[in-house]
Amino acid sequence: MTTPDSFLAFWASGNGKTSDPAHALYAAHKDAVERIQALRASALSLIQPVKNAKGAWVPGFGPDTIDEAANIGSETERWSGELEAIADDIAAFLDLSDGRLTLTEFVGDRNVNSNRISRAEMQAAAAVQHAIQIHPGADLQELQRVPTVSEAYNRLKQVKDECGPVLKDMETRLSKIRELLADYA
Repeated sequence: MTTPDSFLAFWASGNGKTSDPAHALYAAHKDAVERIQALRASALSLIQPVKNAKGAWVPGFGPDTIDEAANIGSETERWSGELEAIADDIAAFLDLSDGRLTLTEFVGDRNVNSNRISRAEMQAAAAVQHAIQIHPGADLQELQRVPTVSEAYNRLKQVKDECGPVLKDMETRLSKIRELLADYA
């Protein structure tokens, strides 16, 4: 199973297209990390030598920087919470997509199943059309007994039995993925 770290590494390496909606998760994560790093750097710049209760000099925040340091601390906590929520959303995306790193890949796999059903439907329709040409004037029941027609419809049923539940599940998960990614659009 794909991990959030491998998701981040994939997008950091530039492998995916930035137009893929899953990239927005990576961009939000990267932005949160950068903001936290900038806040930490700001906090470090406020540190100065101060005396502790025992009179020893230690690094700390002076009276003129304590409020600013507290604000930076609050903002860091807020962004850390945001980063945690984004990481949870990345994990949820990976779970819903069965470890696929892009929405495009998930949709492509969904389309494979959809296309298999469509092809089987077209083949069944073509078999009926061919049977009509060979047996003009035959009624529907007679056409269904033509071996090529019955084979095509048996194949269609088999494909629908195989792909139908998978397709329905993927559609449900795709809806949840799109809902999750909408927060990052």
